[in-house]
Amino acid sequence: MLTKSKLRLYEVESRPRQVSLISTDGTAASLRYVQFRAAQRLVNQSGKLVDQRAFVAPTIYTIIMVKNSHGEWRLASIENTSATR
Repeated sequence: MLTKSKLRLYEVESRPRQVSLISTDGTAASLRYVQFRAAQRLVNQSGKLVDQRAFVAPTIYTIIMVKNSHGEWRLASIENTSATR
């Protein structure tokens, strides 16, 4: 983002992220990922704040992973399942 627009996006978290296993069957797994962002800040090249967005509620994602024939886990899907987006 910095190269093209000369801006950089920073996320400020209010507490550590949480990841929990929902289910698995050995070849696929679903996880719940919760991100607790306090704000997103957009700054220019000199570090000056250009814009800011505050977050009130956590962002919740459902993640699906699958195991390939080599036994490697790969990301299959990420969906924002928060009540408000």
